[in-house]
Amino acid sequence: MKVIQDQVAAACVDYFNRFRCQTYTASKSCFHFFLIIKTFSMEKCKDIGKLTERMNTGSKKLTLVAEEMLKLKESAAIIIAAQLQRATDSFKALVNPISADKAAGRPSHLIMHVMDFTVILFQRPMKPINMDHEKPCPKPSWIEPFKLMVESYFLNSLVNFPKVKQIIFIRKGI
Repeated sequence: MKVIQDQVAAACVDYFNRFRCQTYTASKSCFHFFLIIKTFSMEKCKDIGKLTERMNTGSKKLTLVAEEMLKLKESAAIIIAAQLQRATDSFKALVNPISADKAAGRPSHLIMHVMDFTVILFQRPMKPINMDHEKPCPKPSWIEPFKLMVESYFLNSLVNFPKVKQIIFIRKGI
């Protein structure tokens, strides 16, 4: 406050030196100036209080949203774990017969018949057809399909097989 009074006194002396007219500031004008500063600072303090309140409200809402997200994450993890368990069970159900076929050394009856058809499509020689005593169907030959599968170019020739010509050939043969 003293600093402001000193500045006002210096301004009065400066005014006298310029215009050769004496001026004095009354304490009433200083108090009016201080009142203006006080109201201005109170308004700014209220504004800062409102902003603080808004920030606190926003941070509370963010905390609530974060808690909700954690709950959703946990429930989603439980659902995904259940789906993963079902997928794992179905995968094991598929893998176990394949493992059993590998352990037996021979594929299933259906796979051997499919491989017989590939031998026919590639026009490879087959041994004569015999009836199977265990099942009411022809006995699959496994020797020639196995030789075909062992060849290094088998998959490539199967992928690049001329499908349209062979389909016409098969239809004519029927």
